[in-house]
Amino acid sequence: MLGLALLEKREYEQAVAELQKGVALIPGNKEGYSIWLGYAYAVAGKRNEAQSMLTTQVAHHARTQAGAQGIALTYVGLGDKDQAFNWLATAYRERDAMAMLKAYPFWDSIRSDPRFQDLLRRVGLPTDAPR
Repeated sequence: MLGLALLEKREYEQAVAELQKGVALIPGNKEGYSIWLGYAYAVAGKRNEAQSMLTTQVAHHARTQAGAQGIALTYVGLGDKDQAFNWLATAYRERDAMAMLKAYPFWDSIRSDPRFQDLLRRVGLPTDAPR
């Protein structure tokens, strides 16, 4: 997906535009795109849009018990590490798929935090190997 590639390249404005196109093209998968769009809004400095996306994400989670990791990611983008770790703990308890936790660069801003290293250990991922 182009939006993710642009996020990885830190081309945030373009990533937002591509992710918004994805929502428009596949409206039935809005929750899937909200994982990335919330983060993209946050790192692009669009705090109001990111907060709005958080409202959508939390409501979706309340209905389905899915998407906790996406909520955590949006909080990472907003710079709220404590909330990010609260939601990562929820994702872990709910057995969210966390195989890419080590690989995605989106977690870089919290990667050195001991709580992240502890989560990697609990998930069964190496803590010393490079991303």
